[in-house]
Amino acid sequence: MERIKRLMMGIKTRIQRANTWLSLFNSAMIFFLFLSKLKDFGYNIDIGQWFLLLLIAGALMLVLIGWVEDKLGFWRLELKMIGERSPYFKDIMRKLSRIEEKLGIESENNTSAVGHKPLVVAPDDKQA
Repeated sequence: MERIKRLMMGIKTRIQRANTWLSLFNSAMIFFLFLSKLKDFGYNIDIGQWFLLLLIAGALMLVLIGWVEDKLGFWRLELKMIGERSPYFKDIMRKLSRIEEKLGIESENNTSAVGHKPLVVAPDDKQA
């Protein structure tokens, strides 16, 4: 049974990864559909002529959005919150809290993203 579960999760993971690429392709198609509809409003845009330039500009815009999101700390906070919901992470945090209590250590300003229980977090990449 465990083998079947692992196989199913492997397939699901690969499908999710493929969906990321599919969503990028889908967004590009919607954008070009929008550009083609501009002809109905009197704008004459030759999509074929601008295809490569628009594709590169769109990719650069997505990279820029990802970079800004990373710089603002959204990615780090998202991973932290996902980790807090993980049953494995919760178990590890309970055990660490017990160890801290036994040793008399108090967490330094590390609280969880949702405001409960002290959270031990790996140091920031920039501090290392």
